[in-house]
Amino acid sequence: LNRVEHMGSDARLVLRDNEVVHVTLTEKLLVLTLAKVSNYIPDGGIWMNTQRPEWNDANNALVGCGVSMVTLYYLRRHLKFINCLLKHSESKSVGVSKEVSTWFKKTHNIYREHKYFFDEKVTDPAKRKKFVEQLQGVFSDYRNEIYDKTSGEDVALDVEDIIGFNNIVLLYFDKTIINNKNHNLYSSYNTINIQDVKKLEVTNLYPMLEGQVAALSSGKI
Repeated sequence: LNRVEHMGSDARLVLRDNEVVHVTLTEKLLVLTLAKVSNYIPDGGIWMNTQRPEWNDANNALVGCGVSMVTLYYLRRHLKFINCLLKHSESKSVGVSKEVSTWFKKTHNIYREHKYFFDEKVTDPAKRKKFVEQLQGVFSDYRNEIYDKTSGEDVALDVEDIIGFNNIVLLYFDKTIINNKNHNLYSSYNTINIQDVKKLEVTNLYPMLEGQVAALSSGKI
């Protein structure tokens, strides 16, 4: 409160040495992407674990156990668009915060380590839980680090690495989309069950209109 009185609304932003921390547009987009893909549930969608997870207020009832395919469909479209921009960029690398770079590389490694998902028609619930726990772990490490204090150090991240990361995430998403097609309709939302400490189960909800619109918009169909 003292900082707000002294600096104004800027005091509510991320500060270092009483100065607002500035980052590139690429980093801002990367943080948004990482936050979503860190909440990815194989064969389920994007985990809705916030207070207001989607545009529909009725979906607040799904907070905690709800998984959104709608978000995954639109996120797929977003990743394809970002890759198109990066491929036409003249820059070979971009500057990002050290903390974001570490989060990105750890998340990238997890997605590469679990590529065996592509060979399995049905995802094993125990393997799914291990994958999700690893993603959540590195996401938690990033939050703890950034909330404590930013280093203020920038590092170079290769554009090709970002494109490669997006491409492997898209492979996961495409398999999930295929597994969420039922009777020529696509799932909108699913629920997860974590009562078994060793497994993470996914259950389909009934078909909804927004799922079909989002699936068509994804570019996969």
